[in-house]
Amino acid sequence: MWRYKHVLPDAAPVSLGEGWTPVIRSRRYSGVFLKEEGANPTGSFKARGMSMAVTMARHYGLKKLAAPSAGNAAGALAAYAAAAGIEAYIFMPKDVPFANYLEAVLYGANVTLSMA
Repeated sequence: MWRYKHVLPDAAPVSLGEGWTPVIRSRRYSGVFLKEEGANPTGSFKARGMSMAVTMARHYGLKKLAAPSAGNAAGALAAYAAAAGIEAYIFMPKDVPFANYLEAVLYGANVTLSMA
């Protein structure tokens, strides 16, 4: 997405290589194309938004970020915050899929599990 920097805020990007994900023709429906967002660094389309959000947070000098998440946003925030040197605090329900929890923890986020 940073190839469009001329229309984005003037800030040094926090990027992990998101974007340039392939467009695939549907096998089931002719004329339908699908964007394969799993090729993003954190495995979902959330990488794009978190890249911009963390870029702007760093630009404005924020040192800590927090978000509730039951899935992919947690991993994306944790990854981009780590890349920017910003602390991440993530609040997840206790029954969140273990992979989502683990991703956030492995990126160094402070994860709090709570009742849903």
